Amino acid sequence: MAKKIDEYISGQSPLPPSWKKDLIPPINTYEELNEHESLNIQQAVEKFQFGGKKKWPVSDLQFVKRLHAEMYGDVWTWAGEFRLSSQETNIGVEAGKISMELTKACDDCKYWIEHQSYSPIEIAVRYHYRIVFIHPFPNGNGRFSRFIGNLTILSLGENPLPWGGGDISKAGATRDEYIAALQEADGKRFERLLAFAKAQ
Repeated sequence: MAKKIDEYISGQSPLPPSWKKDLIPPINTYEELNEHESLNIQQAVEKFQFGGKKKWPVSDLQFVKRLHAEMYGDVWTWAGEFRLSSQETNIGVEAGKISMELTKACDDCKYWIEHQSYSPIEIAVRYHYRIVFIHPFPNGNGRFSRFIGNLTILSLGENPLPWGGGDISKAGATRDEYIAALQEADGKRFERLLAFAKAQ
């Protein structure tokens, strides 16, 4: 049976029923939400990943917001806007700290790139992790952070990462491994997340 949009799925930002008013198309289940989001995301992928330009300002705060808006602007009214205090989740920093923490993450990414602090893959994975940890938007943080990670690695001359080669949005072994790898990264251990990101 299809899960209603207000039913909690492990590892996802919970969506209280009151958030339905922020949906642009009428949606009742996670399957419908994923379908609408996937179509919107594909448009963003075609524009930013396959549109001919290889380098985007991935460590610029305004570009971060713009990219999220491009990925989810056909689905959510608040696409590209940071979480508010009324949209607190069980994941991420407090809403009032998002701008400060994300600015730090952008600055760190810029530093890593300029000083070649890590390999291109590790820069992309670490930047992705920082965004997931902050969880700046009410929804879509996982797919957003993986996509900006791929744009980061593309800008460094490497191929996009397969991120486990499966559908992370659905419950299953691939998602479980991704969440476990993120939890290890919480303890500054990135080996498992790096391996996952490269796995086909």
